[in-house]
Amino acid sequence: MRFGVIAAAFVGLAVAIWLVLHIGIAAVFAAVTSVGPGGFALICLYGTAVVALMGSGWFALLPDGRGRELFICIVGRQMRDSAGDILPFSQFGGIVIGARYAILRGVAAPLSFASMVADVTTELMAQIAFIVIGLALGIAELRAAPAMAGVLNGLLLGTLLLVPGLAAFVFLQKRGSAFAERLAARFLPAALQHTAAFGRAMAAMYESPARLAASSTIHLLAWLASGVGIWISVKLIGGHLNIFQAIAIEAFSRRCAAPRSSCRPPSACRKPAMRR
Repeated sequence: MRFGVIAAAFVGLAVAIWLVLHIGIAAVFAAVTSVGPGGFALICLYGTAVVALMGSGWFALLPDGRGRELFICIVGRQMRDSAGDILPFSQFGGIVIGARYAILRGVAAPLSFASMVADVTTELMAQIAFIVIGLALGIAELRAAPAMAGVLNGLLLGTLLLVPGLAAFVFLQKRGSAFAERLAARFLPAALQHTAAFGRAMAAMYESPARLAASSTIHLLAWLASGVGIWISVKLIGGHLNIFQAIAIEAFSRRCAAPRSSCRPPSACRKPAMRR
């Protein structure tokens, strides 16, 4: 396991070096220096605000949530994203670490994991809506781009297929916990209490449509805000991009990120060039 982690780190470093050399070291450093300390601070502060918004989406799912839980959710969300970015087993490890942090800060384990799973679900709901918004904003330019005209219909179809995938995910959450309880009662009686508690917490997540709607809405706002963050970054390096184009680019990058198998051909996952 340690060798695999080290190997993955070296591969990631090699890819990063190749990208910098491919783009051009001078261009990279020129963009970085053009931002300046004030611009860098602005990007960091804005990114922190977006993370706080995402953490609020998790917090919205907690019944009788208090201010302390809001702070826990925000920090837990940052830990989830940070761990998911650097761990070799990707987003799943970040989800576990985020939920574990909440447990260490006093949130009950069943509630922590159940709310985290539900948060992933509501965020996926928001992500589907965000992708649709982004494709609607950029569909004319995508059709005009020679590299994208041939795969645009596939992207639209793939986005639609996310809907039944989401429905299956919700179904597994509802039915899977009951199935796990039956298995625990048969083969692991000592774990039955914990399994049943998780099942009850998972069921409670879906008993309040208002909390689910609030969480999805907050996550959608966070996705839109991330597109605005791209616009801010581009402006700071002297690029020309309007907010709607930035949102479309961010939505398209999200579409290429999940599921990854839909990112074919590779050229379809490249962000459109920005005019300087």
